[in-house]
Amino acid sequence: MSQVPEKPTHFLSRQWKPYPSYKRSRVEWLGEVPEHWDVRKLKFIASLNMGQSTDSSDYNYDGEGVPFLQGKAEFGSIYPKPLLYTQTANKFALKDDILLSVRAPVGDLNIADQEYGIGRGLCAIRPLEETYRNFLRYFLEVGKMNCFLSLQAVHMKP
Repeated sequence: MSQVPEKPTHFLSRQWKPYPSYKRSRVEWLGEVPEHWDVRKLKFIASLNMGQSTDSSDYNYDGEGVPFLQGKAEFGSIYPKPLLYTQTANKFALKDDILLSVRAPVGDLNIADQEYGIGRGLCAIRPLEETYRNFLRYFLEVGKMNCFLSLQAVHMKP
């Protein structure tokens, strides 16, 4: 049985003061969190819309229909740069949805700056409340970076 980490101590060595009290998060890897925090599953704060591809003969480069994103290949630094269009999209990301790449490379993110048809390489995450949007994006970015750093630490040798 693994142990729940003790109260975070890195706050003490930085400019932030520790919170007055902590509680168990009931999430093993998360440990304790400040008493006033809520810990919720993603499905309770956002809807997930998995993409679905249409027949490749329905794609065009002429701007007919909605812009269609297949995956990370169309991602820009923040917003996607669509190459394809289709009139037969089955799944959509709405403006401001978080776009998550679910095929290699898994975990890359963009923000929908308009409505897009989405293929099976993407998932659109739509926060149920506006206040969750930025938190979710940063949480997903930090989670990806932590995973990358832990893999590097394990697999890199001097």
